[in-house]
Amino acid sequence: MTQRITWIDTAKGLAICFIVFSHSRGWLEFAGANSEWLLKLVEPIIYSAQVPLFFFMSGILSDSWIREKNWKEFFSEKLSPLIWCFIVWQPVMFLYKYMAALILPNQQDASLFDHLLRMIISPIRPNGELWFLWALILFFILAKLTRKIPKLLQILIAVLASSIMQFMTSSILSDEIVRILGNGFYGFFSFYIFFLVAYLFKDYYIKYINKLSNTKGLFFVFLWFFAIYFIPYFKISFLGSGLLVHSLAVVGGISLAKLLKNIQIFTSLGKQTLQIYLAHTFFIVLISCIIYLLSIDISNEIVAFILPFVLSIVVTFISIKMYNWMSTRKTLKYIYTPTNYFKLLFSKKIFYKKQTPKINI
Repeated sequence: MTQRITWIDTAKGLAICFIVFSHSRGWLEFAGANSEWLLKLVEPIIYSAQVPLFFFMSGILSDSWIREKNWKEFFSEKLSPLIWCFIVWQPVMFLYKYMAALILPNQQDASLFDHLLRMIISPIRPNGELWFLWALILFFILAKLTRKIPKLLQILIAVLASSIMQFMTSSILSDEIVRILGNGFYGFFSFYIFFLVAYLFKDYYIKYINKLSNTKGLFFVFLWFFAIYFIPYFKISFLGSGLLVHSLAVVGGISLAKLLKNIQIFTSLGKQTLQIYLAHTFFIVLISCIIYLLSIDISNEIVAFILPFVLSIVVTFISIKMYNWMSTRKTLKYIYTPTNYFKLLFSKKIFYKKQTPKINI
């Protein structure tokens, strides 16, 4: 099975590490940690790869669900856990976002009404970090709906959508407009291409990466690093430049995963990405608020550089431990796992087209 290929889990592990680190650095900045070295050296690597790599690996693992499962199985077994987590974790996200608004400086739209409104309209305009689940759900549905459309046409439309969206947000639309639209709107159009090409050409990628030599792998990693520092340095911006950088980051990220496939920690984390993703930001915000309330000085360059790495390790460990503990409790396990009744909702006829049985004459 695809899920047992080591480098796939390693790549997922790297992606979740990138995401946790990015959120740690961002929230700690509100608490006073601002490292120029992180912004110049580390953040470009993390930012270029974290989301497209995650969606690419999700696409590789989606093939059987999109091609082989009927709509009833597709909704009840694959999508219902994602939809459940998106709904159940909304109050948690509201809690830590509003807590940050009350405690940390430089928070936008800090009123209670604003945060309640974002939570209510989240199915239309996803709020905060849960936009990833929202986009992933739509990616699965869109890929299944369009699976009979010619591959080339699907790819062409997705490439144009990604290129235009990333060019507009970087060169045309103001930061205020981008913020109003939200991460979900931006992410849906920008990153569907990575999910799509991964599932369409899964077998090719697996075969190629399995045979990838260390020399070629290092070359792709170097190409990735070269692109993320070269293009911004010379202020190169053209339609498709953002997509190009993200694409090279995916290639480099997967190559790095192949090189690191024997490092067990990344492989282990790659098997627990949802548990980490759901809970990590709550603990990041909580610890950032405590640091700020205690007036702990974290502005020193060395401290500001090291602290996001330390915090990332701590919140990842806590998130996994919390899941392991809750998953054994009769009621608390439903924070991560949908109830049987919720799964049965997607077995109803309204969610899929009932097929007429064939009659052999």
